[in-house]
Amino acid sequence: MKIILLMFLAVPILQDVHLENITSAINKGDMTTLSQYMDDTVEIALLEEGDLYDKNVAVNKLKTFFSKHAGASFQAVHKGYSGGKSSLYCIGDMTSKSGKYRVFLYIKVKDGKYSIQELRFEKN
Repeated sequence: MKIILLMFLAVPILQDVHLENITSAINKGDMTTLSQYMDDTVEIALLEEGDLYDKNVAVNKLKTFFSKHAGASFQAVHKGYSGGKSSLYCIGDMTSKSGKYRVFLYIKVKDGKYSIQELRFEKN
């Protein structure tokens, strides 16, 4: 009985590890880690420009964005589940040498796989 209870308590912790990995990658501009969580197509919005891109194009666009906005730090402000825990969202603030940005992150969870569906950066 204790094992079953511990398993239920551990599930949110394990799920938060994935979100923590993703937000940490945003904080560091770590595209290697971030790309591991991206779906085959990802909606990317970088300031005024946005569209649905295949993973490789999305990675390149984000690399360019992070290179222009170096020295960034990211702090999650709101995060949680939606759709009966079939998806996660995170809203946070990113500060870089070039300014402050609001970051929106939407992640789909299916069969234990976390896939970034949408990532938005808006000038704050």
